[in-house]
Amino acid sequence: MKRVHALLTTAAITGTVWGLTLVQPAVAESNTQSMTQDTRAHTVEAKAQKEEKKYYRQVIARTISLEEVQNLLDEFSQKVMDESTYAPATNEIIVVYETFNADFTAATITMGYADVRNLPPSEQIILPPAEQAVLLLTKGRYSTAQYTDAWHKIDFQKPVRAVVETHTLDEQGEPVSSQMSVYYQ
Repeated sequence: MKRVHALLTTAAITGTVWGLTLVQPAVAESNTQSMTQDTRAHTVEAKAQKEEKKYYRQVIARTISLEEVQNLLDEFSQKVMDESTYAPATNEIIVVYETFNADFTAATITMGYADVRNLPPSEQIILPPAEQAVLLLTKGRYSTAQYTDAWHKIDFQKPVRAVVETHTLDEQGEPVSSQMSVYYQ
């Protein structure tokens, strides 16, 4: 039950961030034409970490309005709790935002969890190559304001391929750390 609470907390944070993002001035008027040196310094290198190969099991995927993310997170939580097929082997939850519409109010959102087993392609979440990621939040604990700031760092004038949030939960299902990356085309 605590895992559901943790997922709902994550959903609330994500919903708040998207809500704040949607009330920003028009994307074309933003002055995010250049990335800061700090963001550039956090570009992920493919060979930076040598760790066990991770697969991400897809639990749910849907194209929805970003205002409906909370509902999708609730559905994800329910599926994970109800079906033993989705019993996570790890405590790492992943949320992938892809295929944004023109005004960034809707996207295809895929949710799942890390799994060390080699999964059939139909059950996997396929991430873009790691070397293309620009790290917005390094692994750690963050407030809602920090999530909002991370979303504001995204340069929406560039074609966004995906935004990936990774949340690590403890044994009780409480959030321990999160990480956020953006992938440009």
